[in-house]
Amino acid sequence: MTQALRTVLSLRFAAVSLLPMLLMVGVVWQVLLPRLDARVADEHRALAITLAYETERYLEQPVRALRGVAVTLSQEQDRRAGGALPNKLLAALVLGSEALESAYALDAQGRLIEIALAPSASKRPANYIGLDLSGNPLSGEAHRSGRKVYSESYLSGVTEQIAVAATVPAGERLLVAEIGLRRLSEFVRRVATSPDMRLMVVDGRGQVVAHPDAALAAQQMNIGNLAILARSREQLGTSVTAQFAFEGRKVLGTAHGIPGTEWTVLVTEPLDRVHQPVWEILYGLALAGLLSTLLAIAVGVLMATGFSNRFERLSSLARELAAGRFPQQWPESNITEPELLIGSMRQMADAVRQREAELRELNAELEARVQGRTADLERANADLSVAMKTLEQAQDELVRSEKMAALGGLVAGVAHELNTPIGNSLMVASTLGDRTHEFEDNLESGLTRSALNRHLSTCREASLSLVRNLQRAAELISSFKQVAVDQTTSARRRFSLDEVVREIILTVSPAMRKASWRVETTVPPGISFDSYPGPLGQVLTNLINNAALHAFAENTAGIVRIEARQVDETHVQLIVSDDGEGISSEHLARIFDPFFTTRMGRGGTGLGLSICHNIVENILGGRINVASTPGQGTIFSLSLPLVAPQGQDDEANPGLTL
Repeated sequence: MTQALRTVLSLRFAAVSLLPMLLMVGVVWQVLLPRLDARVADEHRALAITLAYETERYLEQPVRALRGVAVTLSQEQDRRAGGALPNKLLAALVLGSEALESAYALDAQGRLIEIALAPSASKRPANYIGLDLSGNPLSGEAHRSGRKVYSESYLSGVTEQIAVAATVPAGERLLVAEIGLRRLSEFVRRVATSPDMRLMVVDGRGQVVAHPDAALAAQQMNIGNLAILARSREQLGTSVTAQFAFEGRKVLGTAHGIPGTEWTVLVTEPLDRVHQPVWEILYGLALAGLLSTLLAIAVGVLMATGFSNRFERLSSLARELAAGRFPQQWPESNITEPELLIGSMRQMADAVRQREAELRELNAELEARVQGRTADLERANADLSVAMKTLEQAQDELVRSEKMAALGGLVAGVAHELNTPIGNSLMVASTLGDRTHEFEDNLESGLTRSALNRHLSTCREASLSLVRNLQRAAELISSFKQVAVDQTTSARRRFSLDEVVREIILTVSPAMRKASWRVETTVPPGISFDSYPGPLGQVLTNLINNAALHAFAENTAGIVRIEARQVDETHVQLIVSDDGEGISSEHLARIFDPFFTTRMGRGGTGLGLSICHNIVENILGGRINVASTPGQGTIFSLSLPLVAPQGQDDEANPGLTL
């Protein structure tokens, strides 16, 4: 399938213009996008570390002040419950820290004995004195460890705000500071660099304790199922960055653990927001690629039109050259390649003129040679025709000779067979004549009854013998007539196979008496043919004679078997086999060829099996096959239809069809 030059050049210009754009897109996608992710991850990591540090400070400042109060209370003498000094110290601690919502002291039994509340508290401190907090596991852990302990975030029963408790032992007392997380959420909101960025502080249970949206932080949202939080707690002191789904969006997140706590800072930003610069670049590249493609197509169309016009002129010139019309004036071009092409076409035209002149000379020479060869071939064909006619005449003569020889053998055989009954009849007739003369003599001298009875008995026996021998002679003559008619004509008639085989055996029986081989037949009666008995008899005679000539050496005993069996309702298999010398493999493929014989000049003509093949195939409508093993004999297998094909000439000589 061909395409116009205009289309090809336009598409190639477009492809060339798109290729740099595609390369740039690949560079952006494979290089710029990962670098952008790495840069954003570094920013998130820096924010997470900063927020972790600030959160640690946010928690540590009140605890440091609480630790100072604990030291002071441990050194002062007035440490009784409800004393002026503890209350003043706790009140000063609450008033001096914006993060503290309340501070209180528990005695050794876990009862609240002193408390200071932030000015914004709605309840009075006296309402909490004596409150039993011994069930809080935080107090027990602080007493056991003797150091500060942070709790998880919880809803404070004192301030009714989300807070985290820090405990510091002070002698027998346990000082507790409730640190409010509302201000931490405000700090997180201020630190965020974009509206879509989420900076969160998560406690050890996965509860969000600080969120840019303070209302969400107050709801104690749990995100502990995020794998990045578990990885951050496993890799304490390092930042973990990953992409994951959060709040229904694909985000890039970084987690960093807060030292001294089980808390984690989580920074997330949607991937579409992170990749927005890249998408803007890609959109710009796509727009530029579209414009450049359209421009390239327009330029390609213009350039292709010019090239197409030039090539069209050159194509028209080539067609003129192909038609044998040579231009008087050749076109010119200011472009090197078309000019080279025009020069090549000019050289080709000159070469074509020269070749045409050479071809005309060669054609004249060839015509003269062809005429001479034609005359030679005509003479050779005439000679071959004469030789062919001579060969056909010789072949016909050989066939007729073979048929006449067969007929002569038939006559000799029948004459030999007739000799016995006719000789017997002659002997009986002469004996009967002698007995008649004796009877006449006895009649003149006086005939007695005994002499009359003897004469009548002799006449009766003689007549019976004459009738028997003459009937045998009549049968032989009838068979001879039928066989002679069948073998000299190709008349079609109905016949029984066993009768034809018996008649053929009868004709060859004289030769069998002189030979050391014999013929055995196994042909069941009742196999009826509507075919040509003469050609079939000729086939059997030729096969028997072939076995006699080739299968058995002189004075060598052997058997020729003729067997028949009905294969189905339409075909009969007739087998003629011998146990003689067999046929060599190099001769087996040629035995049906005309004039092929291994005994040329010694009784073989090379036509017997060829005639058999043609009769079986062309007249009887069957098939003939041969199988032989040297030293084990030969088998000829004939597959014959019970009804021969129509259209055969009854008077045709089957031997002439080779």
